[in-house]
Amino acid sequence: MDQRTSGSGCIRSRRGVTMAWPGSPEATKMKRLEGNIWVRLESNRRKRYYYRKRTRFFENGVRKYKDERRSLGTNLGRAQQETARLDSQLDDQMNGKAARREATLGTFIDWYVVHIRDERKLLSWKTMRINVTAFLNSTGDRPLRSISTNDVVVFLSRRKLKVRPTTVNSNLRDVRRMLTVAVEQGYLESNPAAVLKPVPAKPQPMKIPTREEAGRLLDYLKNTSPWLHILVIFLLGTGCRLGEALALNWADVEMTRDVIILRRRKVQDELRIQLSGPLREMLWGLWHEHGMPKEGTVFQGPSGLPLGRHTAFSAFKRTALKLGWPWLTLKTMRRTAATHVVESTGSIRNAQMLLGHTSAQTTEMYLGRGEKARETALETMAGYLEGATEVKVGPKMGTTTGISTAKSGQQITNR
Repeated sequence: MDQRTSGSGCIRSRRGVTMAWPGSPEATKMKRLEGNIWVRLESNRRKRYYYRKRTRFFENGVRKYKDERRSLGTNLGRAQQETARLDSQLDDQMNGKAARREATLGTFIDWYVVHIRDERKLLSWKTMRINVTAFLNSTGDRPLRSISTNDVVVFLSRRKLKVRPTTVNSNLRDVRRMLTVAVEQGYLESNPAAVLKPVPAKPQPMKIPTREEAGRLLDYLKNTSPWLHILVIFLLGTGCRLGEALALNWADVEMTRDVIILRRRKVQDELRIQLSGPLREMLWGLWHEHGMPKEGTVFQGPSGLPLGRHTAFSAFKRTALKLGWPWLTLKTMRRTAATHVVESTGSIRNAQMLLGHTSAQTTEMYLGRGEKARETALETMAGYLEGATEVKVGPKMGTTTGISTAKSGQQITNR
């Protein structure tokens, strides 16, 4: 029913009949009928029913009250049904709050894993599940409200003995995120891991294949695994993530315009890439080989089915071990593309546009050019020193030219 609320606590209905909320000055004829049902006799001699219930709750140790007030119409039977439904709903809410206060860490983790997998749809939910389960094994299945900052510190100290500092920081990040959701859902009042800082970690040396090594890799894959050879060319040519490449559909490839559209799920946007060179020839050949389809997965495995992450990772790992490069993975292809673009063009902006990053600092993390940068810096300083030795230095430095020395000597002698 269309209702408008006035400033005096009254409700004016569509027919212009004035009613009042329970407790307002206008509710002179409001009476309790049964339970939480209140009734008021309107000016047209019709009875109108209302729902009113006061609930008590505690917030930060302070007792507070909340009044639920709703209009139930003029039909008593429907008013009773609606009252029963509202009572049940409010009771469930109160019981849910009590259940949250008594929830254990294991119960919350079970709900949290389903929450991040189905509702938030995080791609890293499996890794997060492993990290929060390790936290559960460290602290035990205790009431969630009993978790303190000291429990998180003990968990991290135990992890330091087994894994690298970067992995410890990943554990801290996942535990902190889980406890933040617990605060949002009303399980906790504050996050006990919010005050903890990441563990100092030294950056791991990053190795990038040279152009000769990349050529050797592509030649080997072309003869042994053509389907993997196509995937590696695409990763090197576009610099995209593996998940973006495996999710590529022929509907997102405009062969007539030589344009592909990468739907980047991680950042929730689309990236248009212009095809050229070997990448364009490879996709043209693959398109004709599949019968010029208009839709369907672009990359397929040896069985003809859509290629999965596990199949691609395991096959490439076997290839890297046979070539004697255990450090080489499919994730290295994205770093390789960024590094060679910066070394060839001298601009990090070009690599940033290729990877689709919004910040150049993020792109800098992908560049594996430590040794190359060190060599370039040493060569630059050597050239600087060679130029500095040819510069004439003034008398204040103690080293002067021949003419200046003679004049200064004459002056000293005359004195």
